[in-house]
Amino acid sequence: MLPNDTNKVWLEKPLQEEIFVGWSKLCRRLHRRLMDSKKNLVIAFDGYLGVDWDRLYELTKELENFGINYEIEDYSKLWKQPSAIWALIKDNIECDIHFGKIYSGQLEDFLDFQRLQEFKSYLISLRKQQVPKLVILYGNGVVNRFTKKFFDEVFYVDISRTEFLKKIEKHSYRFLGESKGPIRGQADVGLSLGAFKLSQYICTPIFDKHRRRLIRIMSYYVLFEDEVKIFSKASFEKICDKLSSKPFKLTPLYISGPWGGQWIKKVRNLDPSYPNCAWAFEAVTGDMCLGVNLNDSLFFKLPFVTFLSNSKQKLVGTKIFKRFGYFFPIRVHYDDSYKGGNMAIQVHPNRQYVKKYFNEKVGQHEAYYIVRRKEHAGVYLGLKEHVDVNEFAYKAKESYEKKVPLDYQRYVNFIESNVGDLFLIPAGTIHALGKDQVCIEIGTSYGYTFHVYDYLRPDLNGELREIHIEHAFAALKKSRREKWVKRCLIPKAELMISQGKSKEYLLGRRRDMIFEVRRLELKPGAWYDNTGDSFHILILTKGNQVEVLFNDSKDSVLLEWSRTLIVPANVGKYAITSSQECEILKVIPYSEATTEVSKKVQKEAQISADEQLRFDFGCWRD
Repeated sequence: MLPNDTNKVWLEKPLQEEIFVGWSKLCRRLHRRLMDSKKNLVIAFDGYLGVDWDRLYELTKELENFGINYEIEDYSKLWKQPSAIWALIKDNIECDIHFGKIYSGQLEDFLDFQRLQEFKSYLISLRKQQVPKLVILYGNGVVNRFTKKFFDEVFYVDISRTEFLKKIEKHSYRFLGESKGPIRGQADVGLSLGAFKLSQYICTPIFDKHRRRLIRIMSYYVLFEDEVKIFSKASFEKICDKLSSKPFKLTPLYISGPWGGQWIKKVRNLDPSYPNCAWAFEAVTGDMCLGVNLNDSLFFKLPFVTFLSNSKQKLVGTKIFKRFGYFFPIRVHYDDSYKGGNMAIQVHPNRQYVKKYFNEKVGQHEAYYIVRRKEHAGVYLGLKEHVDVNEFAYKAKESYEKKVPLDYQRYVNFIESNVGDLFLIPAGTIHALGKDQVCIEIGTSYGYTFHVYDYLRPDLNGELREIHIEHAFAALKKSRREKWVKRCLIPKAELMISQGKSKEYLLGRRRDMIFEVRRLELKPGAWYDNTGDSFHILILTKGNQVEVLFNDSKDSVLLEWSRTLIVPANVGKYAITSSQECEILKVIPYSEATTEVSKKVQKEAQISADEQLRFDFGCWRD
């Protein structure tokens, strides 16, 4: 973990007492409650798929030390047989050789109704018994809409996305029938095709819904880290409330790839054994965690999706939440091809396409912001002016089937890049980042990269990567050619706001893309901003570090070079201070409202710095 990478939170003493490290303090509380009630105490441990339920052995040992009368039982037996589950999801998995369709149901669809009824009768009988005993029932789905009212306490056990994906790579759990072998092939970003399909289309939608329901009714939130950490619902909610009221960082994730470079490895001091770093995730929120430093005495990792499930509008704002729900709509990561290779020639689909074929809600738009390059590096973007697309498709298919090279440069437009350039890549535009450069990639939905050509190179497992000819050319916008690209996808910086000698420029926005990109060019001193009813993402691209002040400048966080902060909608007014010149890439959701505000501010750009600050922000900082 990098210096200053954790998010500090301070809790008052009464809530500190509601956080347990290890099982001992919880056992005392359960024992006291059991003795006071003089009847059975029925508790449930439910959680995300992949939780290591064997960790409950530690609890039972502690219960024995306390002399507590208990029984414990695994209720994963509530699930249907794998063959019955496979019958439910088969069409979602097999509808496409490379992809699938989001399962629209819920966890209860996979539970056996007769076993549920028997379980419900058992829970009712427990309430009638007068002998005080602690009854522990655990497993994925043990707390469901049929049983939730019968438990005295509900413990929700969480797991990070990284750990979940490791588990789904090794186990299909109950989701593949006995006769169904493993799903062969590789997906993008280091996942096997089987893990990608099960996680993307079945497990994630089911267990994200389940997590949201259980967080609302739970008594305790649990993390099985090196030591078990248990948070009362009140302490968990207070931690989330404080995190959503300040700028925060996510713990970076680093992923190797067949085209990956060496720049990120060097600047982040990564493990030398990594072959390369293709992707450095900074704000790919669905996959990432917040490192939390609680009262300078307890560290834990909070999955961002869990955080969003609890804090929703505070994080993203009311309008964004109404539009996207529990989906954080923007991602940010580094793509590193420095001393590496070209990305695959590729196309991303729009919203209508992913809805029709994959039951997804958001199409995939991107932008590349160049931060490092070698001489002659560039971006492939759009078709060449007089290309015959049918010929291109034929040649791409021939290359894939016969394993012969494709003269992609004959068909795809190439543009030399410069540091500070922004290239917009709306869905349907053929593109690729060329070798020997590093960009900040800003994008929307994640997971639909249709490869046209990948240079016949193997992936890190020695196998040729997947090619998606039919999808790629079906999603391709054939009119996006060299002249159109130059006119529409390589925008010039436009001054939006001045505060003294510091400036904010609009780098790029389009009505069909859900984000816009700006650059702050700041002189020493303070820059004032306001999230309004939205969120901001800030990446420091020039300068050693800046301080971001909030809460009427009573609190602050540091943002170091190359790192990223998310500023929640709940923060409102904030300021950025630096003792040196710096540049910050600022990404915000696009809306007509931001366009109108920008027009208004642009007219006032010549107002003096002091007048501008009084007009926009008032005197909130000495």
